[in-house]
Order: sequence, then structure tokens, then C-alpha cells
Amino acid sequence: MASVTLYRPLNSLELEIRLLTIEPARDHQAPIICHLSHARLSDNPTYDALSYVWGAPGEAQTATHLFTLQENASAAIRRLRHGKKQRTIWIDAVCINQSDAIEKETQIPLMRQVYEQANLVVIWLGEMTELAPLGVDDMQSRVSREYKIWNSNSGAFNQVAAELLGASGLIKNGTNSVAAMHTAMMTNEVVLGEVREILARPWWTRVWIMQEAIVARKLKLMCGDQTFDWDGVGRAIDRMKGFTGSRGAIEVFDTIMNPEMLVEEDRTYRLISRFREMWAKKRWHVSVFELMYEFRRLDCTNPRDRIFGFLGLVEAAVNYRIRPEAGASTADVYLQSARTILERSGSLDLLNCKREWKGVERATRPSDSLAYSILHKAKYHDLGATVSDGPDAPLRKGWARLPPGWERVRRANPKSWSRFKEGLAGKGCYYWDHSTGTAHEESPLTRFPPPMAHHPVKQRILPPGWVKEWDNLGRSQVKYDMTGQQQQGPAHAKTKSINLNSLPSWAPNWAAMTARDPEPLLDWSIERPRYWASGNTIPVLDTSQPSPRRIGTQGVLFDEIAQIGPPWHPASPVPPVTRHGIPELQAWVDLALSSPSSGSDPYSDPSSPTSYQIPPDGTGNPRKSVLWRTLLTDYSGHLAAPASDWSMVELWHDTRNAETGKGSWARQLPDLDTLARLGIMDHSKATTSITSLDSDMFTELLELDFSNARVFSSAKHYGEIMRRIFGACRHRALFVTRGGYMGLGPWNARVGDRVVVLKGGKTPFLLRAMPFAGVNSHTLVGETYVYGIMGGEALSGIKGTGFGGEEGLKMEMFYLV
Repeated sequence: MASVTLYRPLNSLELEIRLLTIEPARDHQAPIICHLSHARLSDNPTYDALSYVWGAPGEAQTATHLFTLQENASAAIRRLRHGKKQRTIWIDAVCINQSDAIEKETQIPLMRQVYEQANLVVIWLGEMTELAPLGVDDMQSRVSREYKIWNSNSGAFNQVAAELLGASGLIKNGTNSVAAMHTAMMTNEVVLGEVREILARPWWTRVWIMQEAIVARKLKLMCGDQTFDWDGVGRAIDRMKGFTGSRGAIEVFDTIMNPEMLVEEDRTYRLISRFREMWAKKRWHVSVFELMYEFRRLDCTNPRDRIFGFLGLVEAAVNYRIRPEAGASTADVYLQSARTILERSGSLDLLNCKREWKGVERATRPSDSLAYSILHKAKYHDLGATVSDGPDAPLRKGWARLPPGWERVRRANPKSWSRFKEGLAGKGCYYWDHSTGTAHEESPLTRFPPPMAHHPVKQRILPPGWVKEWDNLGRSQVKYDMTGQQQQGPAHAKTKSINLNSLPSWAPNWAAMTARDPEPLLDWSIERPRYWASGNTIPVLDTSQPSPRRIGTQGVLFDEIAQIGPPWHPASPVPPVTRHGIPELQAWVDLALSSPSSGSDPYSDPSSPTSYQIPPDGTGNPRKSVLWRTLLTDYSGHLAAPASDWSMVELWHDTRNAETGKGSWARQLPDLDTLARLGIMDHSKATTSITSLDSDMFTELLELDFSNARVFSSAKHYGEIMRRIFGACRHRALFVTRGGYMGLGPWNARVGDRVVVLKGGKTPFLLRAMPFAGVNSHTLVGETYVYGIMGGEALSGIKGTGFGGEEGLKMEMFYLV
């Protein structure tokens, strides 16, 4: 922060900003000398901009007799300043008077332009940890394409390998192939674990980074005194996913099958990169809905920033006239922005963003409960324990998890690395029992029979009572907390406690991403819509209601849910190869293929307007055809899947062999602990049996639909089908309406929910009647897919199913509350 007396007023209407000039210093610890000046963006001033995380209030460091800076800002400025010449930067904590609410309101809308015009945007990730140089070196080598293993930090690697894996990098008494497999994986984890730690730093989790990174002309990331290019991050992520077989990803049908190899931060990086490319090419047509929906996983101290953090990007495309207002509550901001977007966007896409969140478990980032650095994992393991790989396997030395409440503590100054020649932790560490507060020279595991060995990936999972925290300088640490009060994410990223229960059902709660959110039916990344359920109509709204929580929107009541199957909540983020052994999906099939309760089938009745929409395929049954297209949430018009895809979905159903008693043609990847107990040859056989599914699938396809088999493309296409079904069906439920229509609704849909097509809506919606809330009042359940009405058919003369009478459907106003 800076002293208020230092600031002269800014003329934001004239695009005036402040810039901070840092005086040079050769000594890193030298006092920070700097001064402020005014500049107009219209004059194209020369400066760099800093993108960083503020951090929690910590020890303030004096910069001059007027300036005080928070810990992270102070550290960043020390790293940014040159040794011999001045450097001019823009940093929000200093260049905007944080004590002046009016100035903040007028300067925040200029931030997009500030970062866009900067010569360079430096992403400050924080200071180095002990092994962070290994991860930074890896990212630097990705850009230079110099694949030198661990480069100048090979000494650090050798030292940690000697301490934690044994002097030679091999676990002693581990000459068998099982130990060799473990050593190969753990050696690989030393560097890649540090890359993951860098990618889990708080900067990657913050809302405001989106605008700052997307519009930057040039980006550099900085950790400690080292820098690396943005592209190096992507190549490092690719490397983590690129190892195959015993050392990494097991891939089949172009899909990574072992979830532990997925890189959570990959999605954030890829989204920013895609948006950066679009912005640089002046082809910015990103939807506000995509921005706010995709980045709900990011943190912000003030939940109102989930709206305000994207205004600079949104206003570049559409003038919604949403402005930060001092004192407005989060609920008021979410409600008012929702009304404004509905009124000004000419679309109902906002309603497609609604997800059920009340009483539902919040989604958490895996990195908040995983330790990636080998130094962190070593805290709750005995590194030289005697472990077992099974009743018939010889005992060996390896890592084993300590009992609850125990910690392995490194000695501060071991006299010699020779103490680790035998691969034992002994003299280089001691063991602390948190329950008694006592130190012990021997591991508590010596008192128990040898435990079963676990896969090295499982070493990342923090034991009960252990928490992961980040300090203000972006460095993570894991520790045992006897209170069990684990923080949610970075220490400085905790969101204010807010109560949003007053939000109406139609206003999305951007602060509540849950573990059960289905993927949106709409793809906002493409310019042409997949669906146009309301044809070419535009929304007709009634905004004259006395309560701002109530809004009217015109449409037709098409049908209502008569039967609904169980929701499918898969535990793994990896799509199943087939639906074999998934009872929820079998229940869906039984429901879909049963005779409609109404007695008539709109998909086989020649008088039904939808019967012509079903292209003939190999199923020989109209409802089977509708089922496989519904599972894909098939697109409308010329975007619809080709009829030949029926055989791919039929393979995914995996019923042919079951009917003949042969069982499933697909095989599942063995669990991690089973893999951990296999030697090199057995491990190779187990993984090969999975990767050979490509050829097994092709053999099945030849028997099922010879005309659709393609040697070089069928496996890839099957993977596309497999992933598409997974994305469409996860956290949804299949239903059948009173009129016999088939659809997919959100997991919280119920019998009696009404299928409504609203003017301006790309998809139908499920509404739930609220008779005590006023005439024709409903709550919004969510978006829905109904095969046969996704291309405007409901508003083109389709007769109702008892709701509209013989004269067809009628237009009416639905009031959402």
C-alpha cells in the first residue's frame, strides 16, 4: 500500500493511470526505492505490468518513507528491478489508490487496456522452494527444446535422490523388477512433482488472472529469479501426460485411462491459451457465459469478482453496462447482472448456466489435498521400510505410509550424505509422534508386520489430519494439523462467507461450483449453435414485475416428465470404455426401450411430426435409434451424427458378448495397488492388455457392422463417441415424457417437471410449478435435451400431449422465481 497523501487525483475519463518507476539495485536485499508518475494510455507509455496474487495481510515491508508493500508485492518488485537501470511497471496495489473506492471503480474498467498495452506482462508465481529449480529448469528446457535432464540443477536432483531414494537412485535390497519399477516411477516424480507444484501455485487459481494473461501481448512467468515462457508450461504438461506404460499415461482410443496422470491445471492453461490466440488475432467472440461458467473453479477473495473480473473482456464484445458498485452485496450483484444480461444479450443462454447447488458438495481442486513434491511426501512416509508385494513375493525395501499422527522429520544439518548409503532414513531424520509430542529415532513401522506396497501415485494423497497450505510467496507446505481444520485452497484465497440462498432459481450462483455439475449442452466456443430449440425467435421478457427476483419469459409448455431413471454420478474423471457393469445406465436402457405410458410412440407413429427425423440405421428399432442419439445429445440439422454411428454406440453398450455368455469385450485398467505389485514384465503385460483394446474393438466392429470398420480411424472415432457419451450423460438422468419423448435432464430433475420451450432459448428447459408463488410461477430446474425438438420443431406446429389440446401448443408467459 501507499500513503494516501502520495496520491494525486486521476482523470480516468482521459485514460489516465499511474506508473511505478523502480530504481536499480545490485543487492537483492537493498531497500526498494521507487516513485509514482501519471501517464495517459492514449499516449502509449512504455511500461511492464505485473500479474500476481495479493496474498493475505502479512509482514509489510517499507519501500520508501511513504510506501508500504505487502509481502508478495515487495518480493515481486525486488525480483523485477534491474541492477543498473530503472524499470517502470504497473502494479494494481500501488498504482490504484486502494483507499479510494471511487477511484477503484473508475480504474478497474481500464485494467484490460493497461495489460493489453504493456510491453511485457510478468506473471509472478512467487519465490523458489528447495526443489522448485528442478521444475523451472524443466519448463525452460521445453521452450529451448534442449532436453537436458535437470540441466544445471542435476546436483540438487542427485542430492534428493540420494537422501530419499538411495545413494544410487535405487532402493536398496530392491534388485527385483518390482523395486526397479517403483524406482523408475519415483525418479520421474522427483522432477515432474515439482512441475505440478508450480502449476498448483495460487496464481493459477485466481479469477483476475484471466484478463491479465489473455490480453497480454507478451507473457513471461517468473519464479524466484528465474523466468520461462508461456509455451514452456504447455510443453511441460504434455511431457507429464506423454510418458507411457510403466512411467506414465496409459492411452487407448486417444484417451488417457489412468486418472492419476490427468493434469488438472491443463484445462486452465489451454483455455487461457485459446483465448490469447483469439484476442491476438482480433477474433474475440468469446461468450460471457463461457468465461463465467468455465472459470467458476477459480478463487477470489470477494465473490463479486466472479462478475467484475471478466467485465473488461466481456465489454469488448457486448456493452452490458454492468459496473462495480461499492457496497452492493454479492447476491445483489449476481441478481442484477443476471437481469441485465437477459435484457441486453438477446439470448437465454444465461439460463443454461443454472446448476443446482443448495445442499450439494462443493467441487474441490485435487491439488488442494495432494502433495506433489517428493520432500512433502517424505514427511508422512518411512522411506526405508520393509514392504510386501504379496504373499508369494520376497520382502523388499521401499516407501511405506507412517501410522496416523506420525511424521518423518529431516535433521537440519546431517554431517554427511554417506549416512544414506544403505538407503535407510535413520540418522538423517527422526520420527515425531504428534499424539504424544515425542521424538523417536526408529520408525514406528518396525513394530508391525511389513505393510503392503502402494503405487507411487498414491503417495501424493495426504493422510487424515495433514493439510496443504501456501504462504504469501506462493510456496506450499504440508503439515500435520491436530485440529483437522484443513484450509480450502491457498491460505490467501479463502472466499468470504456469503449467503446466497436468496438468489432466485434463474440467477446462476457463480460462487458455487459443485461436484455434480453436468457439462453444458451449449458449446460457447463455436460461432454456430448446435441446437436451436426455439427456432429463430428472440426472447420475450416481462421485466415489469414488482420484485426483481421474478422475471417473465414467453414460451410453450411442451410436455412433462412421466418417468425418470437414476442419475449417473461416475466417480472417475475418465470415461468408461463401455457401459458394462454400470447399473444406472442399464436402468436408462430399460426405461428408454419400454413402451411409453401414453400408449403412443411419437418416434414410430407415422402421424407424428418427429418420425421423419430418425434416419434409418442398423438398430431396426426407432426407440433404439433415439436412445443412442439421446446418449450423444445429438445435434440438430446437418450437424447430426451420421446413421453409421449406431454401431459405435452399440459397441459401447457392450451387450453382444454378454448375450452369448462371453462377457464384456472391454477390459478395465487394474487398480493402482495391483499395478504396484507387478514386475516389469507383468506390468508391461497388464498395460498392453489395455492398449490392445484398439484392435479388440476393431474386431468387434467387423462382426457387428463390417461396412463401418475403418482400419486407421475406427479406434479414434470410438474414443470420440466414448468421451461424448460421458460428457453428455455424467451427472444427468434419462427421462421419458407423458407423450413418449426421450430426453436427458439434470440429476435433480423429478417426475412432473415441465418441458418448456422458451422464445430465444437454444435448448428446452425444465420448470417446476410453484402454485403458491403467483400465477404461472415456476422455478428453473435447468437446461434439458429432448430428442425431436432440438431444432425448432416445438414452435413449428408440433401438437401437444394433452397440454395444448387438439389445437396444438399455445404461447404463454412463464414467471421464474
